[in-house]
Amino acid sequence: MSHNKPSRLRFAINLGNAVLAHLGETGKPAGITVELSHRLATRWGVSAEFVPYPAAGKVVADAGGEHWDIAFLAIDPAREATLRFTSPYITIQGTALVSVDSPCQSVADMDRPATTINVGQNAAYDLWLTRHLQHASLHRLPSSQEAIDASRWRRQPVSTPGCGYWRIILPRSSRPSASPGRTWTVFTR
Repeated sequence: MSHNKPSRLRFAINLGNAVLAHLGETGKPAGITVELSHRLATRWGVSAEFVPYPAAGKVVADAGGEHWDIAFLAIDPAREATLRFTSPYITIQGTALVSVDSPCQSVADMDRPATTINVGQNAAYDLWLTRHLQHASLHRLPSSQEAIDASRWRRQPVSTPGCGYWRIILPRSSRPSASPGRTWTVFTR
């Protein structure tokens, strides 16, 4: 942004996380980050322009260019070389999705050989898992939603055999901890 007061602010909208944003019935971005964008633009007396992205990694790839002015992304050390972060506006508690007959009873159980975890490429979850996993392998897909879909519909190979029923593993005090403002999610079968 220039030092002159702009007439608009361009907001990068990450459509890869449906909790934060999605395309509404009109085909335009909707959700919490869109609402926050409108409020910020109104507060600053400018119009909001939306630049939608299919995944967070693509938003980060465009950082430093002239594509957007403000983005809503998870705080991660790998991104801090390129981006400046405010305090978190939301904390998303990550967990795991596994088949009902999975031997994994906690998130920590998943970090073992022969376990493959689907994850959205360059999402905060991918970045955290890349730093912390010692034994499990990651299967990176273009977005977090595609990682969920691949597990649900069995379009991609995953290591734990399933019968079509799913269980959510809730975080326990024994799970690896994430720093405040940093979030992660694991999707596997």
